Amino acid sequence: MALPYLLVIVMVLIALAVVDIERQILPDSLIYFLGFIFAVYFILFVHNLLFSHLLWGYLSFLFFLTIYLVTKRRGMGFGDVKLSFVLGSFLGFPQFVIWLFGAFTLGAVVGLILLAVRRAKLGLPIPFGPFLLVSFWLTVFYGEKIAGWYLKLL
Repeated sequence: MALPYLLVIVMVLIALAVVDIERQILPDSLIYFLGFIFAVYFILFVHNLLFSHLLWGYLSFLFFLTIYLVTKRRGMGFGDVKLSFVLGSFLGFPQFVIWLFGAFTLGAVVGLILLAVRRAKLGLPIPFGPFLLVSFWLTVFYGEKIAGWYLKLL
């Protein structure tokens, strides 16, 4: 990935994580800007995979929307649903699976630690965006290694 794109993506990911931690909201403007950066990247560099990646983004959106609706908006916010489309579209398959598994695993582990040290309480929300973003970053750079490690465990 070209360095300018990488730097912009890093800045947007950090901004999204910080805002979600502080305010428990993922601003539409940042999500849409990230989507725009990814769209430009795909059009310029990997346009032949665009449809496939958009399909995985759509599936990601439907998965998170289902959680959002089933939990009556208490399981996660709609910003997480929108962000999942953008991140899922960028990753495609099979990285999508690694990212999803990683985000929920990170969220569960950190949530349990926060409960254990009494920094969180049951029933109170913990922002999920940072877990989506950290897992995304790990998947982009280490996804193949993570998949190889996991397959060796089987």
